[in-house]
Amino acid sequence: MTQEMNILIHYWSATGNTKMAAINAAESLREVGAAVSVADIRDKDYSMLKDLDLWVVATPVYDFRAALPVEEFLREAPPLNETKVAAILTCSGLADRTPAHLASFIRAKGGIAWDYRTLICEDSWPIARKYLTFLASWGEPSKQRLEDFRAYWRAVPGRLAARDQGSSFFCFPTPLTLLNPFYNASFVKHWFTIWVDKGACTGCGVCVERCPTGRMKIADFPNPKGECVGCYGCVNVCPVDAVNTWLTTSAPRYRGPKKRS
Repeated sequence: MTQEMNILIHYWSATGNTKMAAINAAESLREVGAAVSVADIRDKDYSMLKDLDLWVVATPVYDFRAALPVEEFLREAPPLNETKVAAILTCSGLADRTPAHLASFIRAKGGIAWDYRTLICEDSWPIARKYLTFLASWGEPSKQRLEDFRAYWRAVPGRLAARDQGSSFFCFPTPLTLLNPFYNASFVKHWFTIWVDKGACTGCGVCVERCPTGRMKIADFPNPKGECVGCYGCVNVCPVDAVNTWLTTSAPRYRGPKKRS
């Protein structure tokens, strides 16, 4: 039996994949005796970053980088003073240089980029689900992938107790790396124009609840104003498909991860 480890998992999730991954990691860590807290990055509670054996940051991969709110959260974090930091990435198959980007933020704050794990999930990008179906993943994560993911986290406390140095966040660049500089707030603001069909909208407020920036305000419909991070969460979670962008009209929506028995 290893000594009890104090682990914090911070996640950001638009449609539920990354939250699901964070919860599965937490459950697996608790199975082997770790003390685990789970928090939503949107709460911006940095007071929890004390006396940790491991801090885990969970993010979806958007345009081959971490979600912009995750990058902002790490940029604004207090000095990490050599705290070990691990990452959970959720994507439909290709994270490209996302681990390396995360490692740069971690090291800039004086943390140790310790290890990361990717969970393949169903593609939540409506554009891929409509136009790039040959790339989109369907029905993921499989039961085997989810079990492998959980087994990885069950092994983590033992690795920490053994003073495991972790694994490199390095990954070889691909041609997709060239897209990274274009994924920024200015690009998203220009291209992710959202409108709401007020005739179809029921005013349920689900999109308001899920929006990470507070942009979705019913009073502003049909043309929400303000900051957008391009997560397509509002498009996906609207139960009546009233939210659209110029590329997602009639695209298949992703309603969130299915429960696995």
